[in-house]
Amino acid sequence: MGLMDKFNKGGVTFDIDIAGFTFVDLKSLYKKSPAGEVFKIDGLYINKKSSYGDHPVAILVKEEFLVDLPAHLVDDVKLMLQDSEVVEAIKNGNVGFTIHEYDQKQYKKKCYGIHWEDIE
Repeated sequence: MGLMDKFNKGGVTFDIDIAGFTFVDLKSLYKKSPAGEVFKIDGLYINKKSSYGDHPVAILVKEEFLVDLPAHLVDDVKLMLQDSEVVEAIKNGNVGFTIHEYDQKQYKKKCYGIHWEDIE
């Protein structure tokens, strides 16, 4: 790979048929799962058709879920999709996330975030 190959990026394709998958939010997934469960990511993409702007989405094949991730992760997910090492790790089943709950003080409500995880 040459120095400039990293800028020759087309869209990343994970070759996953997501027809019939269900969109879920982190709150729903958190409430259904055991504490600390690591969800293996089979693919990532940016949903550009959201009413609230671009949103990152994680594809979970085992559960047949499309997980709507927090909007503040858009830039991180874009960087991940541009990194061939990360894309390869996702395709090999070595990337996941855990969900955590926290109190958002400004709006006084419970929110849900993720922590990226390496899967061996």
